[in-house]
Amino acid sequence: MNPLTQVKLIQSRNAKESDLGISSEASWHAEFKNSAYVYAGLLPFDLTEGDILAIFSQYGEIVDVNLVRDKATGKSRGFAFLAYEDQRSTILAVDNLNGAQLLGRTIKVNHCGKYTKREEEDEETQRQNREARGVCRAFQRGECTRGDSCKFSHDEKRAANTGWGHEEDRSSKWDHDKFNGAKKGGGTSFGQRGDFKPDEEEKGYREKGHGGDASYGRPKERERVEREDREPRYDRREQKRSGRHDDSQSRRHDADVDYVREDKRSRTDDREKPKAESRRDHYDKEERGSSRRSETSTRQDRDSSRREDRRR
Repeated sequence: MNPLTQVKLIQSRNAKESDLGISSEASWHAEFKNSAYVYAGLLPFDLTEGDILAIFSQYGEIVDVNLVRDKATGKSRGFAFLAYEDQRSTILAVDNLNGAQLLGRTIKVNHCGKYTKREEEDEETQRQNREARGVCRAFQRGECTRGDSCKFSHDEKRAANTGWGHEEDRSSKWDHDKFNGAKKGGGTSFGQRGDFKPDEEEKGYREKGHGGDASYGRPKERERVEREDREPRYDRREQKRSGRHDDSQSRRHDADVDYVREDKRSRTDDREKPKAESRRDHYDKEERGSSRRSETSTRQDRDSSRREDRRR
């Protein structure tokens, strides 16, 4: 909702209550009887904490002022939170200062029921909280502009050691994609975990109470050997390599394909042969009929010419 619309709603609510003569116990202000804070918005940006105290202290003694400022520039953001010593002073401030004109701006003043005062922290506590939150990523890239107001750590040593990790992890988005082995030149083979220690794995299995059997959860050595002896091994690369040089199978396949093609072609010829014959017979009949028609027409012409000669 527009802040100026909220200002008008508060004014209309106060006007209705004053016209109806509603008591303070039944007023809408009673909903905020447990909070001594008020919200002041749409303030001119040139105001300081002293100016706000001078304006709002005419309705009661102020015990806390929090003018919200930008962390990067330190300039006012145009709103503040104030606490009165007496809660009844908040009602006077809302009724009289809401909608007032201040340096050409209409300010908004309303109750604030859920505001809690932020506890001030010393430098050591702030440093510990920053270290607990982690290293600032923008600081690692040299792009952080918050300075001391940043919530994350700006420790250069920590940023250099634990900032982005190994180079293999910089493009990894998920945890399972990240490099977990030794660094380059560490001698770890591909697909093997760099921190894997078989002795510690066996010790862990024994400590968990699996009857002293370190091979718990893994196939036993004897079963694995028997399976390898029973099942022949096939090397796909060898099979592909041997298939490239052995052309007998490919020739046999080509011969089978040629036979299928010839068989299909012969069947097609057998089906097309009667069609071609019927087509040829049809054309022959048409030629005979046309020749007969031409003969009859020539005969008729000859007879008609004879009749005309006789009449003459």
